[in-house]
Amino acid sequence: FFARDKVLLAGVCFGLGAATKLYPLLILGAILVLALRTGKLRTFLVTAGATLAAWLAVNLPIAAINPSGWGYFFAFT
Repeated sequence: FFARDKVLLAGVCFGLGAATKLYPLLILGAILVLALRTGKLRTFLVTAGATLAAWLAVNLPIAAINPSGWGYFFAFT
C-alpha cells in the first residue's frame, strides 16, 4: 500500500502487524530512512500516525482488560 501512495492504509496495516509482532516496526524504520532521503517526511508522519492509531485501537482495550497478560507479550517478545 505504501508503494501505491496509500499511506494511511499502509499505516493501519503496519499498526495491526505491530499489534501481533514487533517486526513491522522495523519496516517502518526503513521507511523513515527513505522519507528522510527523499524529503517526504510528511508522508512518513501520516503513515506513522496511522500505525500508532491502529496499534492503540487494538492494544488499549486488551491492556485495560488484562494488563498482566498484555505485559507478558512484551516481556517475551
